[in-house]
Amino acid sequence: MITDVYNKYEIAISEKNIDKMLNCTSQETIIYYNNIVETAKFSDSINLSMQSLVDKTLILYLRQTMTSDLLRKYTGKELMYSTLSKALNANNTSPTTELKEIDVKGDEATAESVIDGSIQETRSNSKKRVQIGK
Repeated sequence: MITDVYNKYEIAISEKNIDKMLNCTSQETIIYYNNIVETAKFSDSINLSMQSLVDKTLILYLRQTMTSDLLRKYTGKELMYSTLSKALNANNTSPTTELKEIDVKGDEATAESVIDGSIQETRSNSKKRVQIGK
């Protein structure tokens, strides 16, 4: 299951097919992006100060680059689409990727992903993955 989703995501990247990439995204990731957008829309400085540095940066970026009318209509899925689109357009070549040392315990899985020779630990909730084509 995990390698199937990973392989489908890798194919989607090589095809530069953002819709297929989004279909491989976990529910937790979708919720995360929705929360970022909602926080950008409605949070005050106290709530913003409690966010992680990465989240603050993204929230402030959204507030700085979008009109309030556009931000009010923006969704987490649109943010994901925009982020993936910019990443694909910034790099004309697809990265080489490999998934190694998969360890599954219940619904949680950890693995090493090697992207262009750089090892990164990857965690996922395999039950919440969406299959391409459904």
